[in-house]
Amino acid sequence: MDGQVVLRRGAAVPGHGTRGSRLAEVTALVQRLRRVDPTCWVLLAALLVYANTLTAGFVYDDTTAIVPNPVLRGPLSLARVFTTDIWGLGRSDPWSVHTYRPLLTLSYVLDRAVGGWEPWSFHLTNVLLHAAASVLFFRSLARRLVDPSAALVAGLAFALHPLHTDAVASITNRSEVAYALAALGVYALHARRGAGATIAAPLALAGGLLCKEAAVVVVPLLVVRDLLGTATTRAEKSARYAGYALALGATAAMRHLALGSIDTLRPDYLANPLRDASVGVRAYWGVRFVGLVGRLLLAPLDLCADYGAGVVSPTVGLDGDVALGAAALVGLAVLAVRARRSDPLLTEACAWVLVPAALYSNVAKVLPAPFAERWWYLGSAGCFLLLGAGVRAARRRSRAALPAAGVALALWALVTVRRNADWATSQRLFESAVAVQPGGARMRYFVARFRFREERMAEAFAHVQVAVRNAPDWAEPYGLYGRLLGMQRRDAEADRAFARVGAMAGPASRTARMYWVDYLIGRRRFGEARAQLEWLRAAGLWGADEATMEGILRAAEQRARESPRARVPR
Repeated sequence: MDGQVVLRRGAAVPGHGTRGSRLAEVTALVQRLRRVDPTCWVLLAALLVYANTLTAGFVYDDTTAIVPNPVLRGPLSLARVFTTDIWGLGRSDPWSVHTYRPLLTLSYVLDRAVGGWEPWSFHLTNVLLHAAASVLFFRSLARRLVDPSAALVAGLAFALHPLHTDAVASITNRSEVAYALAALGVYALHARRGAGATIAAPLALAGGLLCKEAAVVVVPLLVVRDLLGTATTRAEKSARYAGYALALGATAAMRHLALGSIDTLRPDYLANPLRDASVGVRAYWGVRFVGLVGRLLLAPLDLCADYGAGVVSPTVGLDGDVALGAAALVGLAVLAVRARRSDPLLTEACAWVLVPAALYSNVAKVLPAPFAERWWYLGSAGCFLLLGAGVRAARRRSRAALPAAGVALALWALVTVRRNADWATSQRLFESAVAVQPGGARMRYFVARFRFREERMAEAFAHVQVAVRNAPDWAEPYGLYGRLLGMQRRDAEADRAFARVGAMAGPASRTARMYWVDYLIGRRRFGEARAQLEWLRAAGLWGADEATMEGILRAAEQRARESPRARVPR
């Protein structure tokens, strides 16, 4: 018939069949995705969000702990690996930092064997360790939430949260991920029956302790789990705790033999302004840091690589972080007690937050720094368990709970990818820290050094002024401060600044003294300049830069002899 379309029997109506087939394909895809083991999604999330760290270089502490490490630079020697500190220095070396982490050093040796001195191989190990820790957290803890969706939310949160960038994106901070992986392994093995678990759990603890001493935190967590009830027999528990004691004793003995002490060096004021504070002040800051962690977990927008002088001070006062921290500690304690019978996993989750909080409070022991985001890599496991429990409860009341959690996870993933970019270079990391914490003395000084190299002298002077004002007892920035004062012909002030440098001993003074030598050459004070170079040589801080400066000094002395009245060009 004219003007009409005749459809044969079985033919699809244009548009309808296509739309229906697409809907069927989407439905089939969703069904296939549901059949995928959720562990795969946790693994994939951990790998994807940290993939951009593979293009980063050696950043911040990597340049002192890894790049110049004599153990890594020379041929493999297991004896040196297990008898030196994290910098590759022995017990008799005056610059030893007394930090014993031989398995960490061994992992760097393997990284070098795989990729040479290309940073990607070092970063790849960090990402793989984080992925393994995320999977282990999901399988040993998050799955016990029973609700598959809530468990997946908890596992994904651990895998992609921005608070973990400090631990994962920094090669040196691999210790946090490595010991956390060991602790999670011990926790999973402890609940299993059999002689294999009885042997493996203490070995895993020993491995964690040889990555970082903080692995001991898992022992009180195991006690809490046993008090709540596990399937292991009393004989198995006794054997395992005996194994844990043996692991603690053996690793402490190894440390003592290698470094002569089981203690670490006392930090200076720059690294930890709470060093000489009273127990009460340190406890106040411990509470405040719990509030800070809570805020960063919810809205991780103010992440910073430094919480030293200029950021933390030995004072007290009431602010939002203190109130949030106090409320969180009280709430967690109450929840832990009330849930011990009705939902023991919630009690365990509270313990996973409270025990690390006590360890890193600076109350029992003054730590190398007052606070570091990387320290909460393991402790965040408890926070994400509580998040999963919250999603589980909310799903019973609202269908919007899971989509809301999905949005939060997506936003956290985006922040993580962006934050990883800050760890691409030292300069970018320092600048981001200054943007978040303008008063930070250490980061201000590091940015000032970069500005000086770029010949942006006014900016360099502005940054270093903040550093010397906020950390007046830190001598290192006075080297650059004095050099900049000298360029302004303010020699009397410059000499006073360099006098601060002269009172400082240690590897950190190397750069400061080089600025001093540069200044002295410009003032034709050749004898003083040579004395500073000799100090560097005697202190074992001699390198290519010092050799270059010695050549500049000789050339300046020669020019001065040939033309006594001529000014040395600067």
